[in-house]
Amino acid sequence: MHDRLLSLLVLCAILAGPCGSVASNTPAPTVAFTANPLSIAPGQSSTLIWSATNVDYCMAEGGWSGIWAHEGAYHVYPAATTVYSISCTGAGGTVSQSITVTVTSSGPPPPTLSFSANPTTISLGQSSTLSWSATNVTSCSASGGWSGSKPLSGSQSVTPGATTIYTLACTGPGGTATQSVTVTVTSGGPPPPMVSLTANPATITLGQSSTLSWSATNATSCSASGGWSGSKPVSGSQWVTPGATTTYTLACTGPGGTARQSATVTISGSSGPTLNFRATPASIPVGQSSNLVWSATNASWCQASDGWTGIWATSGAYSVSPAVTTVYMLTCTGSNGNVTQSVTVTVTSGGPPPPTVSLTANPTTITQGQSSTLSWSATNATSCSASGGWNGSRPVSGSQSVMPSAMTTYTLACTGPGGATTESVTVSVSNLPVISFMASPAAIGPGQISTLIWDVTNANTCSASGGWSGAKQLSGTQNVSPNVSTVYTLSCTGFGGNATQSVTVTVSAPGTYSGSGPVATWNAYLYKWTDGIYHQALLISNATAAYPVIGYAYYDAACTNLGDTFNDFSQPIGNGLWWFVNHPELRYVQWIWYSDPTDQQILQQTPCIDYSGAPKYN
Repeated sequence: MHDRLLSLLVLCAILAGPCGSVASNTPAPTVAFTANPLSIAPGQSSTLIWSATNVDYCMAEGGWSGIWAHEGAYHVYPAATTVYSISCTGAGGTVSQSITVTVTSSGPPPPTLSFSANPTTISLGQSSTLSWSATNVTSCSASGGWSGSKPLSGSQSVTPGATTIYTLACTGPGGTATQSVTVTVTSGGPPPPMVSLTANPATITLGQSSTLSWSATNATSCSASGGWSGSKPVSGSQWVTPGATTTYTLACTGPGGTARQSATVTISGSSGPTLNFRATPASIPVGQSSNLVWSATNASWCQASDGWTGIWATSGAYSVSPAVTTVYMLTCTGSNGNVTQSVTVTVTSGGPPPPTVSLTANPTTITQGQSSTLSWSATNATSCSASGGWNGSRPVSGSQSVMPSAMTTYTLACTGPGGATTESVTVSVSNLPVISFMASPAAIGPGQISTLIWDVTNANTCSASGGWSGAKQLSGTQNVSPNVSTVYTLSCTGFGGNATQSVTVTVSAPGTYSGSGPVATWNAYLYKWTDGIYHQALLISNATAAYPVIGYAYYDAACTNLGDTFNDFSQPIGNGLWWFVNHPELRYVQWIWYSDPTDQQILQQTPCIDYSGAPKYN
């Protein structure tokens, strides 16, 4: 439609005909222009809404641009207070209006991170000092050539054996900042390349941009990968507008080798697209027109189908003049999915009035396991039929609860003497976070280490509580060494809601010399055998009739399992029966009851017993 408007202007200029003169009785144009809301926080959006009469086209100026239809809506995401203007032109002249969208400063500030290595190039066997400082963060985590939690500022000496990349990610209420440095290890010859790559800002909202800036020394060429691609100069900058959290990598090559750096641009607050699509009016006589008006959020583009075609902006208006009742469909797509709606423009010819249908979903976005209520009513209709995410006959008015597991479009077609009308509504589904969380091993002795291992999907942030604390990445590992049995909890939040998982690390005391369980009661002794040497032994009592087999595992001085297990399958357990180890040089032993020699299912086990202090039995 914009092309047709421009062609009309050019034709009028050439011919200098009726388009160039204004009759005295030609009505003057009018325009109503508003923004909703007029005041927003950084990263939020406001909707520009306009409606003009007696005009051919409207032109956007100030904080936006382009040629538009005489009415419509458009979403804007200003980073600062911005003035938006619109000028609408018709045969009666031009009228202009302006509106100001105020951007307030609210919300948590984004993290900042400074991370460097000095020197960045060393000879084999030398050291480099990593130094860092972060603001607006609560925790920092190292990866690459180093690992583990780090303070919010500090320094650390490293002595890599080869060229190594060190990465530091610091997280706070306003998001996560990540930087990497490379320590190059040389052994003579040309100096290696050095690369600096940053993203500013590192955290943006959907639709905003970040600037990638880079410079390289001792390099003759650079190549981009990850979120961008192609050859790059050895220094420069580039705007990027990712649709989701994206990592950008730059590799620069010179006579001394190749160096790489990465920068991540994080998208905060993104969600699935939404669409408002209507026809005004929805019913017209033959030869008249109706305006299709739409507005989508969290979308990059829209595609028309059925009664119209083409790729469209995320908001706008388009005039149609169908000869018969026609269905118009619009699908808007963003980084987190797409949404589809359809409207029907009914064409009447003086007969019975066409049906009108209202179909809504409340709410339009749910999390997995929740439900939405479809409500509908129809006039001038005798029957209705459902399709899409539901099916079958429906009354001309009613409501129904639905629980889709994924984004679903529900369509209702109602028929009467005046024809048929169809309406659709889409229910979007956000997935709950899924947490995989374990401790390995789950049981340790005092001073031993257990590794917490986790991996999370459908989440944006995670935090630890219980035996640990602080913000955590969506996947990772962390070593813990509790003195007593401890519960570790991981809570993660995503667009679909919250999820929590806990694991328990059990700490057994090596100095325990008696106990009981579902199989038997036991007492640990140093038993003096006929060879005159004390052996690690166990006295069995209160044994069950199951008679499982018994075995033992030996440990080192830290009660760490040495990975070798001895089993005695020759006799069952009996009350008053002694069992002892033919390895008197061992100090730490754990006894294990199995179900049978084949599957070795553990029925009962003792802690790792320190026999150096066990009572003696002669």
